[in-house]
Amino acid sequence: MWRAVLVLAFAAAAFAMPGKAFASSDAEHDLFEVDTGTGFSVGIGWASEGVDSQISADPVGDAPVVEYLRGVECSRPGDWNYSPGCEGSVPIDFACPDGRTALEPLFSRTQNDDGSWSPWQMVTYYTCPDNSGALLATIQHEWSTLTPIPTTATIQPSAGWVYANVPTIAMAHDESQIHTSTLLGAQVDIRAIPSTYTWEWGDGEQTTTDDPGSPYPDATLTHTYAHFEGDVTLSLSTIWSGEYRINGGSWTSFGSAITSDSPPITLEVRNPHSQLVACTTDGDCQ
Repeated sequence: MWRAVLVLAFAAAAFAMPGKAFASSDAEHDLFEVDTGTGFSVGIGWASEGVDSQISADPVGDAPVVEYLRGVECSRPGDWNYSPGCEGSVPIDFACPDGRTALEPLFSRTQNDDGSWSPWQMVTYYTCPDNSGALLATIQHEWSTLTPIPTTATIQPSAGWVYANVPTIAMAHDESQIHTSTLLGAQVDIRAIPSTYTWEWGDGEQTTTDDPGSPYPDATLTHTYAHFEGDVTLSLSTIWSGEYRINGGSWTSFGSAITSDSPPITLEVRNPHSQLVACTTDGDCQ
């Protein structure tokens, strides 16, 4: 397993470890920031779990080098500090109350003058994602950047042409779409629900409705091309409302919506004309 490692060189007199010095991003990437005040330089990189995979930073004056590492806490008689790889120890089984994955503890150790390292010490314990802060902001950002698959628009009759002065039936696919992602260690489901449909009929007319329409003979959404003849291009824009749930919990609505545009449909509008003709009883018309 790979862990994110930070090594800092700092002036000992200026160092003070704050109570909450670390902010986690997505648990899959497990990056964190450290705020220790002034008088230090930072080296950032990736290293495999263990004491032989540290990253060095150039010391500031005679300051020691401190290495930070995220990993599981291990249980060992008389010793609750970090043991790389938990060799000879038992990993602590920690779970957040709501079932989400906790951010692993942060440990540190200091390099001695002779090049050896001090024992690992725990800096922060397991941390559960915060529903009221970073997680909710991340969910909102995820929602605002989603693009639903455009709604499928259907016209009846489907021959590619319709008659003027005869209602043309329109329908839109109205199924919800679900997007699942892991955000800050939590499984988040986001559901997009089509709520409003705006049809541009191509003749200057427009219809906005929450009705997706139904097929013949129970049509609920139609448009009539009155006294029109020629080609038209229909377009459909769908507004999606949204809601989310965390780790299979209850659904919560977003306060915003997103939009998708369906592929346009080209139709030929035919306008039949009546004509009086003279016919004989034998069916000979002129």
